[in-house]
Amino acid sequence: EDISCLLYGVPDERPEKKIRFVLSGTISKRKAQDVFVDAIFLLEDKIRNRCEFTIVGAIVEQYIYDQIMDKAGSIRNLQILEAISHEKMLQMYENIDVVVCPSRSDPMPVVVTEGLMNQKICIVSDQTGFADIITDGRDGIICEVNAENLAKKITWVVNNFDDLDEMRVNARKLYLERFSLDIFEKNILN
Repeated sequence: EDISCLLYGVPDERPEKKIRFVLSGTISKRKAQDVFVDAIFLLEDKIRNRCEFTIVGAIVEQYIYDQIMDKAGSIRNLQILEAISHEKMLQMYENIDVVVCPSRSDPMPVVVTEGLMNQKICIVSDQTGFADIITDGRDGIICEVNAENLAKKITWVVNNFDDLDEMRVNARKLYLERFSLDIFEKNILN
């Protein structure tokens, strides 16, 4: 008889990696956590299901916290955490894919600088100081301060996530060129 080896088959079913979006900052109208939560609601199910969303921050304005908590209960992949130490936040960057800063007003949020430093995709509003520094689509993403536009930017990131390595590299370059301690020292001396 002709005898051969029959190889077995294994289904190619790996769990899809979740893309982790984090908004870190004091919970207040200025930081626009409400816009972030509303944007999550606007996402198509197939986009939302590919993501994990986290809000981290100390409560400064209770009514904003209450507002986002009312809505958060119906979003299974959104967690809201109390403020954490800076040291823990630095550790948290290892598990963050996208830093979101949809602020209504924010001069130069450190969380974005640290996101750039850690080669993270950063979505910032056009009302932050970073809107004048980031080149949209090159080293970060700029959004308007509204849920519809933010949802559109989140959707774009999810749909293009595997092709954003150059943006991550450019984010790190922007940090080194504008925010490293060497640059800060040079600016002080000047």
